[in-house]
Amino acid sequence: PNEAKLCINGEITDLLAEDENYKVSDGKTFVITDVNSDSVDFCVDGHKLAVVAENFCSSTSEIEDGVTSIFKDNDGNDYEIKVVHSTSEEVKLSVNGEITDSIAEGESYKLPNAKFLTIDDVGGEVEFCINGEALQLIEENPCFSTNTIEDGQLALFKDDSGNLYEIKIVIILGGEAKLSINGEITKSLSEDESYKLSTGEYLTVTDASGGEVEFCIASKALQVVETNSCSSTNEMQKGETNSFEYPNGKVYEIKASILTSTYAKFEVNGEVTDALKIGESHKLSDGDSITVKSVSNEKVSFCIGGVAGFVVEGDEPEFYCRDSDNGLDYYNKGYIHYKSDTAEFKEYDECGTDVQTGEDVVQEKYCTSDNTIGTKHYHCSEGCKDGACMIPPKEPPEEDELPDIPPHEGEEDIPEEEPEIDPNACEQMGIRKDGKYCSTDKKWENQIEKEEYCDNNFECKSNICVDSKCISGSLIQKIISWFANLFN
Repeated sequence: PNEAKLCINGEITDLLAEDENYKVSDGKTFVITDVNSDSVDFCVDGHKLAVVAENFCSSTSEIEDGVTSIFKDNDGNDYEIKVVHSTSEEVKLSVNGEITDSIAEGESYKLPNAKFLTIDDVGGEVEFCINGEALQLIEENPCFSTNTIEDGQLALFKDDSGNLYEIKIVIILGGEAKLSINGEITKSLSEDESYKLSTGEYLTVTDASGGEVEFCIASKALQVVETNSCSSTNEMQKGETNSFEYPNGKVYEIKASILTSTYAKFEVNGEVTDALKIGESHKLSDGDSITVKSVSNEKVSFCIGGVAGFVVEGDEPEFYCRDSDNGLDYYNKGYIHYKSDTAEFKEYDECGTDVQTGEDVVQEKYCTSDNTIGTKHYHCSEGCKDGACMIPPKEPPEEDELPDIPPHEGEEDIPEEEPEIDPNACEQMGIRKDGKYCSTDKKWENQIEKEEYCDNNFECKSNICVDSKCISGSLIQKIISWFANLFN
């Protein structure tokens, strides 16, 4: 026979068939009159009750936009829940991969397991319940799949929406790691800790040991676009030897010992590398990696730790000014390494406030044409953090950009027109590729020759923008050398 159990003010009845009754603690008698697969008819002391509210929440759980959470109900069912889209009045949730309708406060949605999800409040966080009760929180921002990145490696990743992430390890020590994500530096993260990026997505670290970090973004692994990529490079001729100083303070004497049309071999502080093709890397004994960007029979471009170094010619000069980010780069924290005959110090980019407008600014340090330290105050539209402007977040999706919901039975599924793709569009401001850069308007632009106007380093072929003009790296070195000879 069809049977049912009811929960009445928290009291669980016996298993009741049709025409059976149960006397609750207040003395009233509930009688079951009909039991179907998804409904029960009943009366109390022979009378029908008046409905005051349906699917209300006696207790609630909370979930924040951008967070993926795992919950468990009293029956042991697991729910993977995240906010797909929300306004001040309604919300769409993903529950175990199923996208709900737009649900307003006080409204409910029937899940595939026949339980009802009810929205209690839509504010900064979404308050909800399932079958009137809060769920037990098991885990936030779990990683269902992960990527791995090595110390000294710079890698480019892409998510399912096509967003690019340039990632490297800043420091890894004692089971904790700091990462750089598109120039944004995370806090120190240990196992299963998360960090909310300026884009709103969460990065979670699952392991930080053995010189490697396992991580995910938005609970999933990313697609690897390029490993050991170079955000900036140095160039050397075949047989040439130079010394380079890098932003981390390390100095390497490098010789381009063997160059062919397909690979290059280096001597780095006396250490001989493998034969490296384009895109390949060799891990040095100190943990950093040297990577080949391009190679021919006559010259090779390369980087160490994903970046170019300063050329140090001959003996170390007694007087110099060196900028770690090669000029005005507002979206990455850099520093000036200054040395004179009386002092030597480093001065870092800092966040500040415009005293007139109250807006966040970055105090960007750079080397002037007369080899002194200059400071430019640049307004950060999205705020300033840890000595760099925050990268503008993606625009929130419009209603028609939300995940498709299957049509109800009887409705016609009309295919949408494929959107026209702009071949000149790009995803991440500051990315450089094939002689072009991704502009602030998210368009590919040709890199600028020297002596032309610029706002950012990445606009210049030399990757050096000083006093709003692109200049060559060789010119900077000539100036430094001139001052060095003058004081010698």
